[in-house]
Amino acid sequence: MGLWVIISKDGYIVTNNHVIDKAKKIVVTLKDGRKFDAKVIGTDPEIDIALIKIDANNLKYVPLGDSDKVKVGEWVIAIGNPLMYDHTVTAGIISAKGRRLSSGLESFLQTDAAINFGNSGGPLVNMAGEVIGVNTAISAQGQNIGFAVPINLVKEVLPDLKKYGKVERGALGVTVSKLSDTDKKAFGVDHGALVQSVQPGMAADKAGIKPYDIIIKVNGKEIKTNDDLVKIISSHKPKDKVKITVIRNGKEKEFAVTLDSRNDFNSTSQEETKDNENTSPKSIKEKLGFSIMDITPRLKYRLRLPEDVNGVVITDIDPMSEAYDKFLRNGVVITELNRKPITNAYQFANEIKKLKKGDIIILKVYQDGNFRILSLEIK
Repeated sequence: MGLWVIISKDGYIVTNNHVIDKAKKIVVTLKDGRKFDAKVIGTDPEIDIALIKIDANNLKYVPLGDSDKVKVGEWVIAIGNPLMYDHTVTAGIISAKGRRLSSGLESFLQTDAAINFGNSGGPLVNMAGEVIGVNTAISAQGQNIGFAVPINLVKEVLPDLKKYGKVERGALGVTVSKLSDTDKKAFGVDHGALVQSVQPGMAADKAGIKPYDIIIKVNGKEIKTNDDLVKIISSHKPKDKVKITVIRNGKEKEFAVTLDSRNDFNSTSQEETKDNENTSPKSIKEKLGFSIMDITPRLKYRLRLPEDVNGVVITDIDPMSEAYDKFLRNGVVITELNRKPITNAYQFANEIKKLKKGDIIILKVYQDGNFRILSLEIK
């Protein structure tokens, strides 16, 4: 059960993508008790927003504010149905802006207004009664740390959702990282985004951009951090042409790049993940009672994992297994195997492959916002 925000008198409604994702039927219940079947107009999983519509007219709707003008310390109200308590109102302040929970596109407003399960899709409202955000996530550790998608980010994607049903964003086809102080000294730069890898066959690869390049400008606009690069490239459409300036071996080089689609980049990343899963021996499930897969940026976002939680995700768990008896479930993250950090499914599979029936393994897992340690016997 989630909430939503009516944004027009003719029945357009905004909610979270995760609220309606995979739903076979969507029913919107108004406060006066009227119920309407809703259809999905468009979704944007990248920022966890969905646009739906009901067949109704002359609806009361809320004004959308300007989230760019929101200030840290400003009072706000969160509205939702937390823990099945309908139309609950909580108050707090804006604790921070520009929060990120993954390497995706989000730039959340953080608030201490109490947000719980059931608040998803509901409005975060300022003292003028304007919606400044859509409540979407809570900290895994609790402590009244909630997050909302800024309404300006929502307004940016609404035209595409109405027209195309999705949002097309440009992509270079690279993974980049923030420059550490050591990186800056090593490469002799004071800003930019360090290219970690280049996806074969995509825009950056075709243009000649390589790992170790430091991207410092896009169309002459300075790139201070990796976040700047993601935002600027994603603001463009596929097939847009941009000029990328990099530092390579201490010298500036400029590349003309025709952007690909970010959807294609995410799809390729997911295909790679499936390949990794396929390279894991089937005996993993036979030995442990579950399968595993790598953590992609999108999966990390969907599971609401903290940035520092890495490893592999449990999938397809056997309810008759010892793992299930020890409360492991789909979506639990294995971070360590026999006290060694796990970075990907291939590594985990190779370690398990070495073991024989009767051997005992020790796992460290991240589940329900906490780490715990348990042991399993190889079957």
